[in-house]
Amino acid sequence: MQPYEIKTHRIGRRRYCYTDEGAGKAVVLLHGHLIAENQWDPQIPALTQAGYRIICPHRAGMGNSDICEHMSDAADADDTFALLNALGVEKCVAVGHSAGNAHARQMFLSRPSRVEAAVFIDGLYYLSGKASRLGTERYSPEVRALYKKNKAILIAHDLPWYYPSEFNVQLLKDWFEWNREHPGLKDKLKRRDDPANCPIPSGKYCEIPLLVIASGWGKIRPDDPEAA
Repeated sequence: MQPYEIKTHRIGRRRYCYTDEGAGKAVVLLHGHLIAENQWDPQIPALTQAGYRIICPHRAGMGNSDICEHMSDAADADDTFALLNALGVEKCVAVGHSAGNAHARQMFLSRPSRVEAAVFIDGLYYLSGKASRLGTERYSPEVRALYKKNKAILIAHDLPWYYPSEFNVQLLKDWFEWNREHPGLKDKLKRRDDPANCPIPSGKYCEIPLLVIASGWGKIRPDDPEAA
């Protein structure tokens, strides 16, 4: 992976860090919960070569960004729009992965005129509660082999349902080591109720192009009853 320059924007006294590569229509890539500064590095070359400007912010308290007083979806969206304002970006495509889905959704719901399209990747709310409790008999042979290899680590972290790839397992190790080295900070990173969080409307409320990617972590197929 090619390292990209991490830049800093000031929001009050806080550092809000990001990468900014390429030129053209702005695509904002919003990371998941465990990783920030390099999650999107493998995708950046293809997207910039296709003619897009790629902006990858680090959510407050993650990557190189300072923590904010109140962690919430609304605070994330406000931070990102503050950055886009500073960069002179009026409209963007919002792409969220995992926890980044709520970030992207808040951006659209709070300022719909500024989000041209959205991509939601592996958002947990696309699976019913039963999906996370499926047994290993539903895994593909490849995933079953990975689970057998990494089962002890997943169980030790109380995440037996987590997708057991080598990449994800290393993330878990890094995340729990980080928690051990920063006692008490994990609680500060918890999402807070915020009256500025936009409620999810009922029915078909998305009036922009939307692409949803839900892999099912190798446990379920698109036609399985657990897939929403």
